[in-house]
Amino acid sequence: MPVQFYYNLYIILFAAWRRRYLLVIPVLVMPLVGVTVGLLTPKEYESRTTFMVPQDANQTPTLKDLITQESLKDRFAVLEALLRSRYVLDGVARDRGLVNDETPPAKRDAIMDWLSSAVSLRLIGDEVIEIKVKADSAANSAGLLEAISRRFFFNLLSKGRQSAESSERFLQSQLDSRRSELQAAEQLLADFKREHASALPQQQSTNVARLYGLKERYAESQIALQQAKARLDQLSQGQESQLARQLDEKLQLMRTELVLLRARYSDEHSKVQSLRYQIDQLQQEFEQLKSQPDMARGPEWQLAQTQLTEAEQNAAGLKTQLDGLDKVVDSQGDTERQLAELERDLAVKRTLYQDLLLRYEKAKVTGDLGNFEQGERIKVIDKPFAPSKPSNYPLWLFLLAGIVGGFGLGCGLALVAELADASLRRSDQLAALVKAPVLSRIPYCEPVPDYPSNSYQALNGQVLPLAPEPG
Repeated sequence: MPVQFYYNLYIILFAAWRRRYLLVIPVLVMPLVGVTVGLLTPKEYESRTTFMVPQDANQTPTLKDLITQESLKDRFAVLEALLRSRYVLDGVARDRGLVNDETPPAKRDAIMDWLSSAVSLRLIGDEVIEIKVKADSAANSAGLLEAISRRFFFNLLSKGRQSAESSERFLQSQLDSRRSELQAAEQLLADFKREHASALPQQQSTNVARLYGLKERYAESQIALQQAKARLDQLSQGQESQLARQLDEKLQLMRTELVLLRARYSDEHSKVQSLRYQIDQLQQEFEQLKSQPDMARGPEWQLAQTQLTEAEQNAAGLKTQLDGLDKVVDSQGDTERQLAELERDLAVKRTLYQDLLLRYEKAKVTGDLGNFEQGERIKVIDKPFAPSKPSNYPLWLFLLAGIVGGFGLGCGLALVAELADASLRRSDQLAALVKAPVLSRIPYCEPVPDYPSNSYQALNGQVLPLAPEPG
């Protein structure tokens, strides 16, 4: 090893020897102080209890879909705050007789603070909880732990029960309101179907078939009306000649053909135009034959008039039905759209109501399950017990702490004293200070007994020996 190391070690050991009293005295005194502190420290007794709160899914796997799963690790901060809350601690203090209604507020606050500092909560794993309570006696620690555990268990179990009850009440209120909305939507859809029964989508094919049938019947009624008019005109004008009847029959046939053509083609079609031209020519010829005076209006004329009236009424009735059915067919698109909106709204309300009803039944089952397994939700592993000895640190630990602390204190005092000492004790310090080498050293000289204190008078030009002569 280098020489510098031994030199530094020599300096340290020399300084330690020089400050040996500062090093040794704290090492001797501090253990006594530590033992005294250990003897005078108030005795504390610690009681503990551990219990397991199984997860809902692990406890009842067959009802996993009916249970709201929540980890204790996620709720631990809430549980710790609940344990230290004044609500729980005040109940514990009342159970133990520490406070009552006449207790002053200051004393009550002091007791609450003491209880809050005396209790501690620890989570072991995911399902085990440990509660510790410290008190000045074994009986007090066990009694406090029993009261705190009872209160804590009650609040821990009531959380799920209150949640299920509040969920059940909320779902019941929602079911009542949704039921009224569902009934209103069903009534609205029923009224709409009753009002538009003929225009519903399932009646569309029937309406189209009826429309075509009415059109054919209306065309036939127009033919019958034209024939009745022609017959009445013939009787009125007296055109009963053979030629007039032939022209009239031909006109009726052509008019019938014209009606059929117009049902298939438009008025601008060539066949329709040609047939109308031929009808006009025959009509002119027929008018030229009208030279006979009016015939007497006998029974035949009365019958023709009655037939004409019936034909007009029949044509008017068919026309009214045809117009109404046309409007129904034209409005089927809007009716179908409105019906789809009403059915969609009803389906949404019915689905929501059924979902709420299912959740309500699940909430009821969950509440019944919580009441059924209330005594099995919490499994106590270690019951609260009265400790047989205090939980303070042993005396040997205070003694060891005193020795270690005394050694550290002595080293610190010696270091401070050495750093504060400005004396020159080594030649290298002097050489570094005066920046000159040390040529020689004068050894320490013992003072001469009865030597005059005034050096100037004592010398008086004499040379004194450095040490007294022997003998």
